[in-house]
Amino acid sequence: VSVRDASDWSEHRSRWMLKNNSLRMSLDHAVIYKNGALADPDMLAAGDRVYLLRDDFKVKLLLIK
Repeated sequence: VSVRDASDWSEHRSRWMLKNNSLRMSLDHAVIYKNGALADPDMLAAGDRVYLLRDDFKVKLLLIK
């Protein structure tokens, strides 16, 4: 999956960082929530605001607003 304009958690800075550039990532084994409910990766739509907790390429938690 590739997203842009996402907020990515920075362990180093202990805050959400806006990522304007495109990010490629794997959603395999990611926990995904959309509007507070568990969701599937196919529920991600253009224009959604996303927040990522990831370990490099692998997303651990994806929050979709």
